[in-house]
Amino acid sequence: MYLQGAAVALGACGLGMLAAWLWQRRIGRRWIADGGPTVSAACGAIASMYVLTIAFLIVSTSNSLGTARAGTGIEAGAVRDAYLASRGYPAAQAAALQRGLRDYARTVVDEEWPLMARGQAAPAAWEHLDALRDLTTADSAGASGAAGAAAPGASAQSQSDLHDALQQVYTQRRARLSAAAGDGISPVLLGFLITSACVAPFFLLLMGWPTGPRALLGMGLLAAMFASGVWVVVQLNHPFASGIRVGSGAFRDALARMDQLDARPVGPAGPPGPALGGSR
Repeated sequence: MYLQGAAVALGACGLGMLAAWLWQRRIGRRWIADGGPTVSAACGAIASMYVLTIAFLIVSTSNSLGTARAGTGIEAGAVRDAYLASRGYPAAQAAALQRGLRDYARTVVDEEWPLMARGQAAPAAWEHLDALRDLTTADSAGASGAAGAAAPGASAQSQSDLHDALQQVYTQRRARLSAAAGDGISPVLLGFLITSACVAPFFLLLMGWPTGPRALLGMGLLAAMFASGVWVVVQLNHPFASGIRVGSGAFRDALARMDQLDARPVGPAGPPGPALGGSR
């Protein structure tokens, strides 16, 4: 990706120098003399306006990228929390919950992440998540039917932690898919940005760009600056589809954490402690 950015800048620099050279050879000498201070003022105004526009777009797209990355990390962390909470359930229920959480994480990594580049979601991921919700709902129904007691073998704290973690997964998943379905910067604005980047150097040539090797290099550097700004904006345009995008590393880490938890045995419940205010 960095080589691509360097190639864009170098290519734009070469095109800018070539355009300035052709203008000097074919048109500039017969049409208009060097503008001197006029060109300097026009160059400063155009460069300042363009830099401010590019900076605004880069900040805006960077914020969107950061929000998407943070939300993905929270979602993957909630999956890990749910997996940890499931260890407080009886063996059969814990196995079903953990299997569902693993299937969800794997589906997000293997199926859904490539689809998000096209603004789509994996229906199988929703199915895994809804099945987990059904399991927790059944546990809650069993608990309420037993005179408010917790489900057999599952503490009330484990049920509460699992419910909160799954709710967080649902919330962050909706936000992630909403960001993936977005269009990023408006195509009209992006087209205007690219068009103005191409037209601005020719405007300076019309105003009377100086001649000579330094003038050619200056035009090349100006073109490289414009092209690099547009390239950065394009790379940040979509949080899950552009060159600079959010990866699935957080969910891969969650799967690795699940393996780590499985390697640790579930500790048996210890004997009850002495009651407060016991016999003397």
